[in-house]
Amino acid sequence: MSFIKSLGKNAMLSDVFRHNWKKAGYLIGMAEEICLGQSELSRAELEVLEAYCSKLNECQYCYQLHNEVAQVYGEEGGLVAALFDDIDTAPTNDKMKALAHYLKGLTLEPHKITQTAVNSVLVSGCSEKALVDVIYLCGLSAMLNRLVFGFGIEGEGSQFTQVAQGVKDTGYRKMYEDMGLNVPKFTEA
Repeated sequence: MSFIKSLGKNAMLSDVFRHNWKKAGYLIGMAEEICLGQSELSRAELEVLEAYCSKLNECQYCYQLHNEVAQVYGEEGGLVAALFDDIDTAPTNDKMKALAHYLKGLTLEPHKITQTAVNSVLVSGCSEKALVDVIYLCGLSAMLNRLVFGFGIEGEGSQFTQVAQGVKDTGYRKMYEDMGLNVPKFTEA
């Protein structure tokens, strides 16, 4: 139940964003670029890793939402839970396992990340570019998880399914623009 009465008791994160669009609009632009922008990782892989970060942060809302989005993009379900239970036995490739190990450290003990941790990811077949994408993903996840906790957002299953399909069909930017909100565009340097 939302802690902010003006949001309503069944508020979603989108309600938080609409509540103060001037601040939140940039987050949508970031999410669009980080989660749906060009990457060597597939959208399903990025969403699995986003859901994994949220599960590590104990953010049930973002975990459910991104796990649902991962499934819309073709993840058969269960991979995030398997990574959470035991990365090394999860039914995925070495690159995803290495990224999960790295994300676990970056999420739970960021001050302990070392060159050795980075090297472990790179020897798995992951490029520096893909690792950079995952570092941004982890930072975005931490920020959004804190917003969910701070506003007391819980959500429900049918809402997650609808948002997940909307993300796949149109992306974050278009979904919010269809709500009548102007998503800031970032210019390339």
